[in-house]
Amino acid sequence: MTLKSGHIVGLVAPNGTGKTTLMRGINKDILITSGQIVLSNNETVFFMENQDALFPMLTVNEMFKYIAQSWKSKVSSESVINLLKISNYTNKKIASLSLGMRQMVMIGVYLLVDAEIMLFDEPINGLDQVNMSIISNVMLDLKQKNKIVIVSSHLLDNLSQFVDEFWYLKGGTVVKSLPNTNNIIKVKANYENIYGDLNENANHI
Repeated sequence: MTLKSGHIVGLVAPNGTGKTTLMRGINKDILITSGQIVLSNNETVFFMENQDALFPMLTVNEMFKYIAQSWKSKVSSESVINLLKISNYTNKKIASLSLGMRQMVMIGVYLLVDAEIMLFDEPINGLDQVNMSIISNVMLDLKQKNKIVIVSSHLLDNLSQFVDEFWYLKGGTVVKSLPNTNNIIKVKANYENIYGDLNENANHI
């Protein structure tokens, strides 16, 4: 599989099929035992697996300051806060935030790191419709900035709003790759052809 700058891939599959493992491999967190992952220009890769990577006793402002300093970010925290519309809780400790709020903070961390390749594992899980709309716009903005983005999610309707391509994963292998034609019926039909009934698998995605 080949990815180019300004491209967003939606990674879809039930749980246990290797979505997170693939991202760990791309990020070199684990050893790849077959195949190889080649970065053509030594691009920086960023992957935050889940909310446990956030520092619960820091406020959002403190977390962003730490990330900006650690990665020598050229992106201002203020611009990220304004873009994500999270100014009303930036002085709160991360431990006190709801699931959806912590998800937005994670997205903010990605934007501050500003890596060439971004790997998002279920980034829109727990978000309301307003925040989903914000994240959709963020993803489209990353595309305009020529980022390479891989996003895993079981929310096919939302993914179809911003991805260029769907990868269907099975047994740790991408078994099908299809362009996004903005036809959600076709997307769901492809899913069911590979994995079975979408509703029956809802608790295992």
